[in-house]
Formats: sequence, C-alpha cells, structure tokens
Amino acid sequence: ILTTCAACAAPLAHNGRGVLDVNALLQRHFAEALNLALVLRKTGNKPEAKELLRARIPVAERSLGREHYVYFRLCWLYANSLGDAADATFDDLVQAEALLDDTYTRFRRVMGDGHPETPRIRESLLIVREGLARARAS
Repeated sequence: ILTTCAACAAPLAHNGRGVLDVNALLQRHFAEALNLALVLRKTGNKPEAKELLRARIPVAERSLGREHYVYFRLCWLYANSLGDAADATFDDLVQAEALLDDTYTRFRRVMGDGHPETPRIRESLLIVREGLARARAS
C-alpha cells in the first residue's frame, strides 16, 4: 500500500477506512506551501516566496476552491508580497489591491466579521491602497 506521496514523500492522509483522503492531502500540501512562503519571507527571501505563491495559487484554486481558508491565506500572503516588495511597481500595487479587495470580500462572507483575521486582511488592503494613492500622487 502506498503510504507516502510519490512527488514529495509526505505521508498520505487516509480516512478511518484506510482509503486515501485526497482533500486532506491537498489541504496539507497547500498549508505546507503557505508555511514555506511565510518562512521565506521572514528570512529575507521575499522574491522566492512571491514566486512560490504565484505558482501555487492557481493550483490551490482548482484543488481547494476559492472559498477555502488555505486559499484565502495564500492570496492574502501573495498580495502582501506584491505590495510590500521594495521594488514593487505600480502594476504590482494595482494587482495587490485587486487581490486583497477580492480576498477580503470573500473572506468576510465566508468566515464572517467576527473571525480574528478579517480585520487583519482589511488592514492589509488599506495599507496597499495608501501605497497606491502615494504612487498615483507622485
């Protein structure tokens, strides 16, 4: 019986009946990608984190759906990676603002205003909008 992923050697998730739980495996895979991106950002490797997220988001969207918590977190971190980069272009800021606006709207609808990360996503959106306003003024 196959007990590890052939691609990454991660342990496979099985339900109580010994059947492979693909949803749990996918969720864990993308959560690990999110954690890796967070570590990359914290260790000063923001460009690598941005590229990792850029590559994983479309796959996560297809696999988990646009209203999955891990998908929200991937989008939020990618938007922050675009907006807070030292070499962020005007287009990066526009893309970050659009992604955060969409993520914030859907996150509020799915998770609610009472979720502790809802105001944090909103704050990220406001920060990017301030940067965008400064870029437009200059």
